[in-house]
Amino acid sequence: MWVRTEEYNSTSGKHDYDHIRCWSSYDTEKQKILGLALDAAEENIALCMSNNNIGLVNIKSIGLNEETKPEVDFKLLCSGFHSGAISQIDVAV
Repeated sequence: MWVRTEEYNSTSGKHDYDHIRCWSSYDTEKQKILGLALDAAEENIALCMSNNNIGLVNIKSIGLNEETKPEVDFKLLCSGFHSGAISQIDVAV
């Protein structure tokens, strides 16, 4: 987890980032994270992984503004439905 600093680095012309924390979950072991999305309330981050699983991380459990908790609240939302690309989808009433 990296957080952008408020300070602007005039040398590089960019904001600097501070490293906050690293963590891993058994459910994400050896999987690449392909995409991240922040919810509208900015409370959760959704993860899309290379094995087509979807997970959710509660930002408060990372410990940005408080003492770091030993475990990050990670929930695996969807897993095991398929292992390859989706080639067709259908919807029925």
